[in-house]
Amino acid sequence: MKPDAQAKDTSTGPSFARFSVALSVVIGWAHLPVPNENAKRSGRVAAFFRSLGMKRGDRLLLMLGNEVALWETFLACMKLGIVVVPATTLLAREDIRDRMERGQIAHVVAGADSIPKFSDISHSVTRISVGGEASGWHNFAESVTTSSAFVPDAETHRDDPLLLYFTS
Repeated sequence: MKPDAQAKDTSTGPSFARFSVALSVVIGWAHLPVPNENAKRSGRVAAFFRSLGMKRGDRLLLMLGNEVALWETFLACMKLGIVVVPATTLLAREDIRDRMERGQIAHVVAGADSIPKFSDISHSVTRISVGGEASGWHNFAESVTTSSAFVPDAETHRDDPLLLYFTS
């Protein structure tokens, strides 16, 4: 039997539960102690992202500190098959522009305090603000009202891209 034939990912089985428990330990301070709650919240975020046009293979620049929304976004991207491009909140405008161009970024999730860094970046991307509203940006808080009944559009394979890292 080929290794790929054994691998299946539905984001509900024991492997996801173990990951979710580990995630709860890592961000336990953030009041997400229940594994099922992680699955529900990331399902809501995934459904919200899908409603904004995000799809498998798209690239998303994730520019948040270590907060709940970072982990919910990361799990939602895993469910959708979106490639995450993590970025420190310390990036300057020039670095953001470089990552947007070279990374072929289609979507951005950033903290409200980082939004001014994107003001002169003209790339046409989906922009989502965490922790506050901003003109031209979707509010991450809207994901709370989205259904948690997320259904994957396709199977995620273990060799599908997940992360795109930039180094200095």
